Amino acid sequence: MQFRLALLCFAICLAVLAQGQQDILAIPFALQSIHIDGWGDDWDTDPLNFTVKNTYTSDSNQVQLRLAWNEQFLFGRAQISDRQLVKLRSGTNNPTLNLGDAIEVYLDPFADSHDRMDLNDYQFIMDVGGDYAIFKGDKNFIREEYQTPKDTGLATIAFDFLAQKFGTVNDESNVDGGWAIEFALPWAALGVHAHRGTVFRLDFCLDDMDDEVNLEDYTENDVIEPYSFASWQGDTTFGFPNRWRACCLVGEPDTLTKAWRFSGKRGFLLLALAVLLALGIALRQYLLIRRLRKLPRQSEVELTPAGNWAIEQPIAERPQLPSAELFDCMRALVLERMHDDLRPEDLASAANMSLRQLQRTFREELDTSPHHFIIMLKMERASAMLREGKSNVSEVAWALGFTDPAYFSKVFKKYFGSSPKEFQSQA
Repeated sequence: MQFRLALLCFAICLAVLAQGQQDILAIPFALQSIHIDGWGDDWDTDPLNFTVKNTYTSDSNQVQLRLAWNEQFLFGRAQISDRQLVKLRSGTNNPTLNLGDAIEVYLDPFADSHDRMDLNDYQFIMDVGGDYAIFKGDKNFIREEYQTPKDTGLATIAFDFLAQKFGTVNDESNVDGGWAIEFALPWAALGVHAHRGTVFRLDFCLDDMDDEVNLEDYTENDVIEPYSFASWQGDTTFGFPNRWRACCLVGEPDTLTKAWRFSGKRGFLLLALAVLLALGIALRQYLLIRRLRKLPRQSEVELTPAGNWAIEQPIAERPQLPSAELFDCMRALVLERMHDDLRPEDLASAANMSLRQLQRTFREELDTSPHHFIIMLKMERASAMLREGKSNVSEVAWALGFTDPAYFSKVFKKYFGSSPKEFQSQA
């Protein structure tokens, strides 16, 4: 399927070149979100730089044009240097908006037109003041042999654009810095299913008026001298598709964007929750394993006071510590609730003590912590169960309140110096 698509795109490119266009402009995929706000801080594509010379003044307009795409929109942003900002016409779909500072975007979405616009071709005018007009190829004008068969009011397309002005409009008393315009044209409204390899024709033109004039003084055939216009290729004759530049969509969304589109918003959220859950489990495992570093071996426990309560020995051999009765109660509680995931907080609650107070008592008199005290007793019970041979390692782990047999095996090996399987085979 991809091979056929590549052949089709190649054939279209050859057809475009055969019509006289000698180069194809590659328009990159927008890897980040582009907000239509007139500013260029969310663009990462290289600009096309060209100059439009005003025929009637000594000024030249420097234009930086950026283009990008995704499956929904064709994005564009133009930064234009202009010493005088002028707007002489207003209103949506006013066909004379080009008699001021404006841009014109021509589109042949299917690259199938020749020297005249057809019903699939569009012209967008967007001016410095935020007004726009849309022209579309008109079948009536085609039959009447108009040179540029198009008309306004035939296309109802909702699209976003915004102009930013660096100066004042219609004020000849100062020098302006220019203006910028950003737009997003929806592929669906143009009848295009955009994907990598899509080929179409595009023309970009700049209209420049450097004086505020009274247009009523001019007839339809008069030349308005302060008004100048040219395309990015230097052409001053617009509306002929065979002169528009061939473009090809290149690039594709990254892996994260593909995952979002494949699974949808709900699926992506579920995936994100699964990732967070996995990270939480991994973090918990890391913290548990880190706590094992201070867990003593059984041979070391035997030499401390804690061994008198953790290791099976007659009660009479235990030293008379100030909190011996407390330790007897804590031992009995752990042995009674071996199957639970017992925590130091549970011991403190049963002893009617604060956790900090209980930890201090264990540390001062037994030279260990409540957490290690619980682990020691469970490991001693685990060794007895493994010696009996009635349960495997996983069953022993679950019986002692461990939800992860792998973690149980790590604790066991840290305490006894051998894995549960090795211990059981040697018993």
